[in-house]
Amino acid sequence: MVKKNKKWYQNKFLITVLSLLASTLLGFLVTYWFTLRNESIERTRLETNISYAENLLEQNAPEDALKKYQEILASTSKKSEPGLYARIKSGEGRSFFALAYSGEQELNLKKSVSAYQEALEIFTLKKYPDEYASTQSYLSNAYFLMSDIRNREENLDNAISANLEALKVFKIDHNPGQFAKVNANLGVIYGNLSQIAEPEVNLNKALEFLNNSLSFYSEKDSPIEFATVYLNLANTYLAISGISGKEEDLQKAVSANEKALTVFTIESYPLDYATVQLNLGITLEALSHFKESEENLQKALDAYQSSCAIFTLANYPPDYAAIQNSIANAYLSLSELKDKESNILKAGAAFFEALKVFAIESYPTDYAATQAGLGDYYMALALIKDTQKNIENAITSYKESLKIYTAEKYPVNYAASQNSLELATEKLKQITGKK
Repeated sequence: MVKKNKKWYQNKFLITVLSLLASTLLGFLVTYWFTLRNESIERTRLETNISYAENLLEQNAPEDALKKYQEILASTSKKSEPGLYARIKSGEGRSFFALAYSGEQELNLKKSVSAYQEALEIFTLKKYPDEYASTQSYLSNAYFLMSDIRNREENLDNAISANLEALKVFKIDHNPGQFAKVNANLGVIYGNLSQIAEPEVNLNKALEFLNNSLSFYSEKDSPIEFATVYLNLANTYLAISGISGKEEDLQKAVSANEKALTVFTIESYPLDYATVQLNLGITLEALSHFKESEENLQKALDAYQSSCAIFTLANYPPDYAAIQNSIANAYLSLSELKDKESNILKAGAAFFEALKVFAIESYPTDYAATQAGLGDYYMALALIKDTQKNIENAITSYKESLKIYTAEKYPVNYAASQNSLELATEKLKQITGKK
């Protein structure tokens, strides 16, 4: 009798082995599924917490946002969740940046820079181009603010480099809004850099980047940004006119200020309106040296007065005082054209208004500038009346300015005040006959 072979499914040993393998595989699959599920839940939880922190930041609660970010960091692995980790570090950087405006500015800015740099170790140009560009833009803002504290040129250069990195991603056809914003920021930064290095070169770069931003910003769709760019263009043209000595650059500055005023009205944006009016006054006063002197000086004075309507002594004392100095100088210039004594006395009144704010202890350089201007006022008044007394007052004022304007710290200002003092002293000798 022939013995029949058993089918595989009749083999108890094989069935047992297969059952064990199936059970093991099923267990593995269940475990793997639950692991993935738990990881997904954990990632969702992290993203929800990060979004919450970002909302706190948007609601101007940087301290609360920072606490939340740091709480999340304690349970986040840089290795397992690099993208989320970098996102947290970037948010941490923005929190420290916002906190820099309320205290410990330098310390918070250093922490901000450090957080951004750590984020950029993950947010590389190749792997995360948009995040890389955004973080570079944030980093630039931190460096720019740091430039007001120390290492001015170095930090401005760093700010420029970071923005140029951002522009490797932000193109006019890819994220045009960020392209315009970064270009506008570069215009401002180059304008600041021009004050300490290669003025003409850096001012021309400022013009280039500011104009680039206008390829996106329009008065209709982005009125605030549009007006802000024109305000910065006005300042840039004014600075260029100081180098070129050309009337046309001042005319461009006037036009740019007027363009900004189409948006920055006193009703809608009073502070911006006042700032533009101040800048317009300075520009018109400079333009008075080229043409229509009396008319442009009067327009400058009108602009200064418009600015003072917002920048009042009670609410904005330093701004108010600075404008009073500008008013005083404009009246001194106008006194050479008409109503001599009346305009000189108005100049004096404005200088004394400025000194209500500019004390030597709290605003030493502004105090010195005001005293130097006051000296000029007394010398002008000496030509009309009380000659000896006014020259003596002028000498006192010039000496006051020299308490701050030392040859070591302020050589240019020192030389100007010292020269004025010597001329006044010589004039007094001629009157009194004393040596």
